Amino acid sequence: MRGFSVGCDAIAIFSASPRVWKRRVPDDTSIARFTKARMETRISIVILHAPYLVNLASTSHHLIERSVHTMLHEIHFAAEYGIEWIVLHPGSSTDGKMLTATKRVASHLNRLFERTEHLSSVKIALETTSGSGTDVGGKFEYLGEILMDLNNSNRIGICLDTCHVFASGYDVRNHLVWQDTYRRLINTTGIDKPALLHLNDSQGDLNSHLDRHEHIGKGKIGLDGFKAILSDSRLSGVPMILETPKDKAGSFDKENLKTLRALLNEIS
Repeated sequence: MRGFSVGCDAIAIFSASPRVWKRRVPDDTSIARFTKARMETRISIVILHAPYLVNLASTSHHLIERSVHTMLHEIHFAAEYGIEWIVLHPGSSTDGKMLTATKRVASHLNRLFERTEHLSSVKIALETTSGSGTDVGGKFEYLGEILMDLNNSNRIGICLDTCHVFASGYDVRNHLVWQDTYRRLINTTGIDKPALLHLNDSQGDLNSHLDRHEHIGKGKIGLDGFKAILSDSRLSGVPMILETPKDKAGSFDKENLKTLRALLNEIS
């Protein structure tokens, strides 16, 4: 398993290519192989990322139904593989009306939760996005609107992506501004803490709306920002996933993990 080979203790996976609608159907052999690999590597935290094509904020009936159908598959897939969290981009408003878009997202999430009530162990984490165009996840207020309209808050959470929030205008470059951004997230969405974090530096400047991930400490956020995040005791036990640039050998991931663990050692 790639995650184990580079030294991860938490990983994220896709059920199939994130850029196509076709999904892989779970079978007993692949489930058993996956379960065995988790036991052997002792990687207990596995996150499932939903396909990028899913858009629960759309005004298109066809796209909505396809998105709901795909998310039903993802929920069943997660349940079969013993995965608790699915990360989902909230989507983008196709008519430019953001508040009505949040209503659509909440409505379709309610549909999903109602139709998978027997799979209540599987939860969805809405990912913060870079706020480009009509992205619904670019403002904490929009995420708060979605969560407020849900019938079942026990199956929802927030995935905070450091690159995305920075690109969307929320500063995280040092302890002081991180505290303010975290306070705004909690107060606006009503969550206790994020379900998980995506740790990525940013190629773009603050409020650039540029979704371009960079290696830890090599971008516009910098090491002080990640030190502030890692030292926040409120995030104790929250899974953190790297989505920094990759190479086939895994050396980039090893280097980013080394940087983060060095910061942790400084803190302790």
